[in-house]
Formats: sequence, structure tokens, C-alpha cells
Amino acid sequence: MEIVNQIFGFYDQMISGMPLHYQAFLSLAVLIFFISLVYIFFKSKNWIFLAVIIILLPETWPAARNIGLIVFNVFKGLILRLKGL
Repeated sequence: MEIVNQIFGFYDQMISGMPLHYQAFLSLAVLIFFISLVYIFFKSKNWIFLAVIIILLPETWPAARNIGLIVFNVFKGLILRLKGL
């Protein structure tokens, strides 16, 4: 999860010079963008192939868990930044 911390450190540096309401708007826009990407992924039915691969190949469980944790931490980080502003 070190990479997620580095990404948010860079993100915080980028938006630190902006006024608070612009920071909140940008964080909300990024959050909506990520939510729309997840929605498009599930709507496209590609997740069925991913689920079959994860179920049939036990070696993919750790990778799927790490990807899920990264996505969860990104959403959590953006929501925390919205609450903090």
C-alpha cells in the first residue's frame, strides 16, 4: 500500500496551493470519475471473465485481494480528503 500513500502524497502536494473549495471540487470530481469507471466496468460485462479466472485459478486470489485493497484505499482516501475540507 506504499504506492497508494505515494500517490496521495503527490496528490496532496498538487492541490495544496488551491483554495479549499477548489480542493473539495477536484476531489469530488476525481471520486466521481473513479466511480464511473467502476460502473462502466461492471456494465460492460467484462467482470464475468475476471470472476471466472479468479474462481478457477486459486493463484489469482492474492492479486485480486491486493487490487481490491488498492481500489478501496483510493476511494477511502478521496472520501477522507472531502471530509477534511
